[in-house]
Amino acid sequence: MAKVATTLRSEFFSLQPYILDNGFRTAAPKRAILKGVGFYPFNPNRQVALEVVFPFGPQNLEYASYEGKFSQIERPYRKPILAYENQQLRTVTFNALIADKASGGTRPIEDMLDNIETMSKYGWRCSFIYGLTSLTFDVAVTKFSYTVKYRNTDGAPIRAEASIQLTEMPSLNQEITLLNAVFRQPESETGVVTGGGDGSTPSSGVSGNDTASVDPNQEEAVRNYRASQPAFINESTQTLLDTVAKEYGTAL
Repeated sequence: MAKVATTLRSEFFSLQPYILDNGFRTAAPKRAILKGVGFYPFNPNRQVALEVVFPFGPQNLEYASYEGKFSQIERPYRKPILAYENQQLRTVTFNALIADKASGGTRPIEDMLDNIETMSKYGWRCSFIYGLTSLTFDVAVTKFSYTVKYRNTDGAPIRAEASIQLTEMPSLNQEITLLNAVFRQPESETGVVTGGGDGSTPSSGVSGNDTASVDPNQEEAVRNYRASQPAFINESTQTLLDTVAKEYGTAL
């Protein structure tokens, strides 16, 4: 928008023209800038920063998902209950005309398109600045498509209309503590080693003249269990019970 000049005239005095000058209401307003920082897969040790300046400020910016996320809990024969779950990731969607303003739209714009594609393809963390204001949260380019409107004689695009969606990208503050592995040999109540923490073969805790300690409460529980069994337990079932009891050092 051009500068606005006003002159106040009266029969007593006349003021010099007053020029309204700020970031937007001038002949050279501030531009919209998308800045991204990230890594290329082929060079993960070197951080790269890219910047795309939109020569013509995008219009009709749509801000969405600023409300919380709710779910409806169904109830039979009654209205459902509305329950709040959490916050949503905010989005900003806009359309922008991409062209080289300095050359009057005659230079190719492949570099600008490639930079936006890189930010979108590799999920870089970005910031969006429009004039004198900026988004209060980091974003990622989650949608990017464009339509080439004009090409030069070499076939290179010189003007394109792009559709871009920016989605909030929360920062991750996770403290990870690395713990060393603890090797030990746990033993059961019957003295049988369940396994070696160092990869050795498990061995029995009863050897030679040693006898396994038997819990009296366990014996009482076994007797009660046997008394509760039906009388039609056959010989094979009794043999199986005796085998299990022998394994745990208690007779059934």
